[in-house]
Amino acid sequence: MIGLLLLAIIATIGGWFAWLYLVSPRSDRERIEADQGGTGALTFTIKRTGTRYQRAEVGWVADNLVHVGGGGWRRIYQVTVERAGGPSETYSVAVEAKLFGLSDLKRIDPRAGE
Repeated sequence: MIGLLLLAIIATIGGWFAWLYLVSPRSDRERIEADQGGTGALTFTIKRTGTRYQRAEVGWVADNLVHVGGGGWRRIYQVTVERAGGPSETYSVAVEAKLFGLSDLKRIDPRAGE
C-alpha cells in the first residue's frame, strides 16, 4: 500500500515536470496573442525558448515589506510581431505555468537582468 502511494507521488511529480518543461499549451499562445489585441499586429511568430522559476517580487506597502507578485514557474517565449506599415518587433515574454485559470504574462526586459 505504501509502495503504491509512493509510486503515485513520484508519477505525479514526474508528470508535473514533464508538462512544465516539454509541453507548450495552446493557452499560452492564446494568452500572448490576447496581450497584443488592439495594437494593429498582423502576424505573430511565437517560439518557446525555455522554462525558469521566478521569485516573488517584494514592495513597500504602508511601511511594510510585502510580497507583491507571486513566484512560480514560467515558460519563456520569444515573440516576433509584425505590424502594418512598420518594422517587426522581437521581445521575450514569460507566461505563468498554470493548469487552470488565466495565466499571468510578463514582458522580460533584458536590461533588468531577468
